[in-house]
Amino acid sequence: MFFDFTYAAFDHFCAQSAHMPVFALSDYLSRTTLPPLPYLILRIDVGHMHALDLARIASWHSLRASFYFQDASPDAMHAVSALGHEVMTEAPAGINFAQLTYLSDIGGYWHLYDFYQPRQRGRRTSLRAVLRDSFHPHSALYVHFHTDYWFPRPWNLFSFRLRRLRQFRQLQAD
Repeated sequence: MFFDFTYAAFDHFCAQSAHMPVFALSDYLSRTTLPPLPYLILRIDVGHMHALDLARIASWHSLRASFYFQDASPDAMHAVSALGHEVMTEAPAGINFAQLTYLSDIGGYWHLYDFYQPRQRGRRTSLRAVLRDSFHPHSALYVHFHTDYWFPRPWNLFSFRLRRLRQFRQLQAD
């Protein structure tokens, strides 16, 4: 599980995705018909860390993603855009999730939704299982990353999770 959220894992995901069309949200939404299978829609929500690193890795594999910035510096948005990615400051609407398998790393764990609906709980999974089971000739995937869960090395991730656990326990004790 710890390796699921390293730059090496993201690089592996991008390499495995490079065999299929990958769409930024606006590219997908501007289509008048569904693209031929398989395809992938790539959305990356930007927190406080790692956006430019993930943008660079995706660009190395010639993948274009939508980066959703809620509150970031204009310099970071410009740097991500300069790599060829779509930069958004408003959450997109209009995705028909009934036609897609939705995969999210929300909370620092992988969740798979066959037919996503808000407040629905997805099945816990791993990046390895996703790459093995979901990347097939009939895939239509919407993959949603959150930059704050991704780290250069496994021990960075371990330290982050340990801090979060301590914060949670402190809140429970108060």
